Amino acid sequence: MATTDSAQRSGELARAKIVGIALEHFARHGYRGSSLARIATEAGISQSGLLHHFSSKAALLQAVLGARDLRDLAATETDLGDFAEMDFDGLLDFLVRIMRNNAANRDLVQLAHLTTAEATGPDHPAHEWVVGRLRFLRTCCAPVLR
Repeated sequence: MATTDSAQRSGELARAKIVGIALEHFARHGYRGSSLARIATEAGISQSGLLHHFSSKAALLQAVLGARDLRDLAATETDLGDFAEMDFDGLLDFLVRIMRNNAANRDLVQLAHLTTAEATGPDHPAHEWVVGRLRFLRTCCAPVLR
């Protein structure tokens, strides 16, 4: 049992390392300009080793975007449930916390903006993330602003 737990923990650490490196690559070069081979090399594994953890470049991008969103929520000490009961002052407070977080995390901002620019067409693997993100923001902000 301990061996299984150790192997699982090792896999989680490898995935986290790959996601961190991929975040930097996708933020710097975009999805199309990033290379799985370069990400794998920087992570100290083979490309097939990377594909053992993430089935494709698109799956890796999805993991990176999910991690980015979780980092935003954690950094701003925000829970998704907070948005349902947010008033105008709460929204302003959240926006200030997001802006402070963004100012300190250029890669996260660059990743979001570059991905949004690249994912304009429905054939891009992040298109649904972009559409969902905008829908989420509108859903959170519109009732408060009304």
